[in-house]
Amino acid sequence: MWIGYATGLPALAVRLILSRRQLRWAAESLDGGLSRGEYPLADTGALRESTDRRAAHPSGGGDIRRAKSHFVRDNDLVVWRLHDHMHRMSPEPVFSELLRVLGWSSSVTPEHGVHRLEIPPTRLDALAAQLQRDMRTQNVSVVGDPALLVRTVGFGAHGLSTVLPALHASDVAIVGETAEYDTYEYVRDAVALGLPKGLIRIAHERAEAWGVAGFADWVRVLAGDLRVESIETGDPFTVPVPQASSASTSWSKSRSASIPS
Repeated sequence: MWIGYATGLPALAVRLILSRRQLRWAAESLDGGLSRGEYPLADTGALRESTDRRAAHPSGGGDIRRAKSHFVRDNDLVVWRLHDHMHRMSPEPVFSELLRVLGWSSSVTPEHGVHRLEIPPTRLDALAAQLQRDMRTQNVSVVGDPALLVRTVGFGAHGLSTVLPALHASDVAIVGETAEYDTYEYVRDAVALGLPKGLIRIAHERAEAWGVAGFADWVRVLAGDLRVESIETGDPFTVPVPQASSASTSWSKSRSASIPS
């Protein structure tokens, strides 16, 4: 589990705490307010490859790791990765903040281990568009019939095994990142069999960004007079053509099948 102190001088005096889901090495990460010896950093994001020795790969991962390590050292920063600490808090802030942003805080009920809610009948494509607007991102993909009328929504996680309970209990499962090779294909097969199911995938970064911003508010209570800021990471990738292509809407023609009796 990727938890705890990542890099930097543990004895460095803290003058500023920054909350960000991913540690970006460029100076813009600190909003241009960086001067040597002044701004140590507590970060909620995943350093993973950037501080892991496994990143020293002939493909160039080692150069990236060294660049980030030098940036931390040269600017007297401390990186504390506590992303998974947040997942262990109660109430869990990452999911709670996502529900707040979507306006669903009072609607979700846990049933058989699945966070599920009922919504007014809404087309699948309209629900995806709502998520795009509320979360201020284009990085939303949909698997299923765009015209599917959605009445129940469940929340899954990264792999098919954690998406299945939500998918079985709801019309549509919402996930922040998932394995395409099994989850997408499972839902496509369900649709091809005529089952009224769908999947909405949000970029992992955006699904959790709201919890990281809320974490800064939590830290302020503990930090006293220390300055605490939350820095937006932004979308991890861009969508050059947001309009659906004919290929992406041809599921009903190319994947038609029937449920065996």
